[in-house]
Amino acid sequence: LWIGYDPFTATGTDNLMVNGTSKLEGNTTVLGDVIVDSDSYGLSLGADQDVLISSNANGVINIASANPTTTDITVNFGIGATTVGQFKWDEDLDYFLFSDEIRVGDTTNYASIENTGVISFGGTGGVMIPHGSYSDSTTQTISSTTVPWAITFNTTEHESLVVKGRTGTVTISNATPAVVTWNTHGLYVDSPVVFTTTEALPAGLTAGTTYYVISAGFGANSFEVSATPQGAAINTTNAGSGTHTATNTSIFTVPSAGFYGFIFSTLYKATNAGTIFDIWLRKNGTNVDRSNTRTATALNNTVAISIADVALDLAAGDKIELFWVASATNGVLEATATQTNPTRPASPSTILTIKKISV
Repeated sequence: LWIGYDPFTATGTDNLMVNGTSKLEGNTTVLGDVIVDSDSYGLSLGADQDVLISSNANGVINIASANPTTTDITVNFGIGATTVGQFKWDEDLDYFLFSDEIRVGDTTNYASIENTGVISFGGTGGVMIPHGSYSDSTTQTISSTTVPWAITFNTTEHESLVVKGRTGTVTISNATPAVVTWNTHGLYVDSPVVFTTTEALPAGLTAGTTYYVISAGFGANSFEVSATPQGAAINTTNAGSGTHTATNTSIFTVPSAGFYGFIFSTLYKATNAGTIFDIWLRKNGTNVDRSNTRTATALNNTVAISIADVALDLAAGDKIELFWVASATNGVLEATATQTNPTRPASPSTILTIKKISV
């Protein structure tokens, strides 16, 4: 047995001491040569130094066969002389093979990949696929037929990995126009925003009212707002007081790259028959080509439904919004309350389901 450049021997039940530290404890059997190389931090095992174990200063540990007769590498796990498991690198197929299954978790809750390629789960184990379901319990209206109106969602029915909306602490200047400062806000021109405060907003803004980000003064960390999309900037006449918060409920952020399905249904209504409704998607503030759904009221004052399923190839962090407009300002996306005789659930004005459909 060689440690560095100085020879030591270990026989029977002797302990091997290197610099006063025991390296081999209890019963130790050494077959062939064991060489520890102090220069390369390597350990060779076997009569012909068949197994090489080395490490480097970056914490990388390498285990290799020094004299293989094949490019495949197999690791057997055994109890005594009986092999109970096997892990193999197949060079021709360029992937790992295993004799039974790989399991992550515990005996109750786990995910398992069997050697047949089947993925199974136990307990609370499962595949976490990005998805979300959202709705809005308010009737959404418009005051102009020539600008886009973002659809907002005040209820998250269920959400996993997909993120609805943005919320953050902001400062609002006392100025003409007022400037909202919100670092890395992630909003876009035409995105709606609602302000709340612990005390008083600057005069000119009302807590709980929906405002819209406009192009004037728009930047990554600040923006100006209007009472309507693409309208005039709002001015403030005092600084207000307290801590101000801004919230958006129209933007949806996806966590990973892949194909996503966006399924929405809206209940729409207008005073006059023939009122046209357009609903479409924007990605990162830009209209998505061929995503518009166009419908029209068939009769006066009747409710109809618009449904569409749009699939998009998205990158991690992409943001999606739904927009709408009608050909008359009396067109609305209508929500209804719980009904009686018989009792029926409330009907949201809009329902949106987001699902990742590729992995």
